[in-house]
Amino acid sequence: MNKLLQEIKDENMHFWGFAGINVMYFSIWCIIAWYLTLWMEEVANIDSIYAGIIFSIMAASSLVLQPFFGIISDKLVFKKHLILTISILGVFIGPYFQYLFLDLLSINTFFTITLTGIYLGFILHGGSAVVEQYIQRAALANKFEYGHARMGGSVAAMLSTLIAGRLFIWQPYAIFWACSICASIMTLILIFSAKVNSDNIAAAGNISNKLDIKQFSKVLKMKNFWILSLFFYGFFCYL
Repeated sequence: MNKLLQEIKDENMHFWGFAGINVMYFSIWCIIAWYLTLWMEEVANIDSIYAGIIFSIMAASSLVLQPFFGIISDKLVFKKHLILTISILGVFIGPYFQYLFLDLLSINTFFTITLTGIYLGFILHGGSAVVEQYIQRAALANKFEYGHARMGGSVAAMLSTLIAGRLFIWQPYAIFWACSICASIMTLILIFSAKVNSDNIAAAGNISNKLDIKQFSKVLKMKNFWILSLFFYGFFCYL
């Protein structure tokens, strides 16, 4: 009985770490998605069309990055190099918008908008699949429900709406520093709390480091793959 209780305690500890990653990561997502355009209009004093260009570049960067991120994630499995890179880059969102964005904008608008789109696209549009894939694999290895951990995204949407709006009224730059704080907490969770049960890694599926080109080619020929891709295309355009 004591052993069973200890296992449940360990699994709960693992669960909360990964749920916390979702809360922190998707808080960044929501703040940028909902307040960047407003900030650019009210603070940077540039037309909202530029915000649209940034979001377009973010989406385009994900189109380029995610196939490579997928391959890298498959090779890394539970190694945290890529997901930590994403979270650490997120730490610099506050300094970037506070100290660099407006100065760069005064030098070259097109360059600044492009750089911002690529930077945020790497963290958000490109990084989302990395974060979700890592947590999904961890759920299998640690024997907790992925959907329960994914609810952290809903909690993030609720909290970021409540808090970020007040922060913007108080000090518009504070929303970006909130992103930096969330990314810092996410990084600490990844380093110190998000542990994977090493005895059950095989439950995460095929963890071979080899890329099977033939199997990859077969996937591209599957009708259902393209139907699913079309579904996600429409779904994320809606978001």
